[in-house]
Amino acid sequence: MYGICTQTMLPLRESPSDKSQMINQLLFGDLYIIKDKLKDWYFIETIDDKYESWIDSKQANIIEQADFELYRNAKRYYSMEESTSITDSNQSNLIRYTLGSSL
Repeated sequence: MYGICTQTMLPLRESPSDKSQMINQLLFGDLYIIKDKLKDWYFIETIDDKYESWIDSKQANIIEQADFELYRNAKRYYSMEESTSITDSNQSNLIRYTLGSSL
């Protein structure tokens, strides 16, 4: 399975628990591969640096392999703003992202 971070930031945990230490984070637009599942947690590997960790499945945004490959091979642009907000194309959802987010 494949995923993309659609939140401003997503905590990466050392073990599958909310009480586990946050060891890294995903930023908006980051891609990952889901390698395993344990109860309500996914064990993932990030695409950019091959970092492995756990995310809460409630925070995961699963995408199809074709979409994953499309995003992975697309030219990337990164936010240079400390914090920015935009609305989606329907003007219905506010999207927040931070410095370094992939757009």
